[in-house]
Amino acid sequence: FPSHDSSIRVAQMQRVADSLQRVADSVRKQLTLVQSQGWQAIASSKENSRSTRPTTPSQEPVEEGTDLVIRNLVTKKEWTVSLVSEYTWHPYGKYLAIETTRKNSDTLKQAMVLQYAFTTDTWQLDTLLVKFNDAKNYTYAEYTHQLAFLAEHDSAKKESQKFYGVWLAPQGSKATLLAHKNSSKINQGWSISEYANLNFSANGKRLFVGTAPILPSKDTS
Repeated sequence: FPSHDSSIRVAQMQRVADSLQRVADSVRKQLTLVQSQGWQAIASSKENSRSTRPTTPSQEPVEEGTDLVIRNLVTKKEWTVSLVSEYTWHPYGKYLAIETTRKNSDTLKQAMVLQYAFTTDTWQLDTLLVKFNDAKNYTYAEYTHQLAFLAEHDSAKKESQKFYGVWLAPQGSKATLLAHKNSSKINQGWSISEYANLNFSANGKRLFVGTAPILPSKDTS
């Protein structure tokens, strides 16, 4: 098939010629720039080119949350919360715990645990925790309105093992770290289990937490 082979070679030679033409045009442009402004213009042009390149994000991208719409069926009022990944109602509906994610395109938007306290006509927003990798197992005490949950701060997204701490937020107060794998009450070689539910006692004075032995890290080599 000589005619077919010849057409392929002609197309390849045309592509090479086009590439050489672009290089020649670039050289002519830089030569004109040097003749008119001197060699410093080339260095300035390269510096500007580097400054306009997209920067590598300092944080790994996350799966962003979505809008949560809260509607009062009596007053018809609505609230919309952005970037929501998880939420939990108090048993009597007066409080709502919300977890929001980071926003990949805005480094100022950090992951947060929020709480809305509702009345008939309005609401109050409290920020319980900011900047964490993951949070889960939100649980309210029925009568004392405390909120307990697990949160993990330190591990990178790609790490196979994550160690969670137990966080407790009294009504309207910021969350504080209650226990973690290095706490004195946790047996050595054990950690807080992310798979065990958190449970308050009936009077809200005790919180039951699950623990599990720390497994050896997976060999990823």
